[in-house]
Amino acid sequence: MAGNITQQDDKLFISIQDKEYPLFYSKYDSKKINQYLTSNSSTQQRISVYPKISHSNKKDKVHTIKFRLLKFEPEISNTVTKGILQTFEPNEFKIFGLWQFLQQCQTPVISVYRNFDQYRFKELEKLEPKQQAKRIAPSHLPVMWENPPVQPVKLNSKQQHPYFVQVKAKFNPTTDMFEFDTLLSEPTKECPEYFKPNYKKTKSKEESKTNHAEGSISTAA
Repeated sequence: MAGNITQQDDKLFISIQDKEYPLFYSKYDSKKINQYLTSNSSTQQRISVYPKISHSNKKDKVHTIKFRLLKFEPEISNTVTKGILQTFEPNEFKIFGLWQFLQQCQTPVISVYRNFDQYRFKELEKLEPKQQAKRIAPSHLPVMWENPPVQPVKLNSKQQHPYFVQVKAKFNPTTDMFEFDTLLSEPTKECPEYFKPNYKKTKSKEESKTNHAEGSISTAA
């Protein structure tokens, strides 16, 4: 993403088209982030982020969005880019996840889940159920997608299996939604393992994972 970074007390924000969004980050990254901001006088920054969406259960309230700051990217004026920046413009995202309907959102979402791996599973086993659920909570990203090749499926449907989709989409601050740009791979019902939150009881080993899908995001700075 690209925008104007401001700091208020210990909190960071990014402004895009005159709209301000919170930035959060791991406490382990706070030192290097503060060092970077101290040594860099420019507030206009290009950053890599993960989007995090919160949906309200109240019909009269819309979703809110914040971004997890991963790292600062080279200056916007720098014409030499590497990796994902070679094919992505600012505010464009690569989104992998399940194409679904969410009750709290009128727009279909791509649900991005956390990858399953044994190391993370062992770490989760040490936590209380509420902490587990928080750590592996998916992010349901609303995506405006005209004429998609497959239809979204209701979240947790017992009759239908959702498609795993991989797309490039651009974040629109006017609507706080993502707009479909490019299909990166054909939709499929075969996808990697992922952690599925269970809010009612402690997850057993088999309940902690599923082989239905995994969502992963890499972001454009």
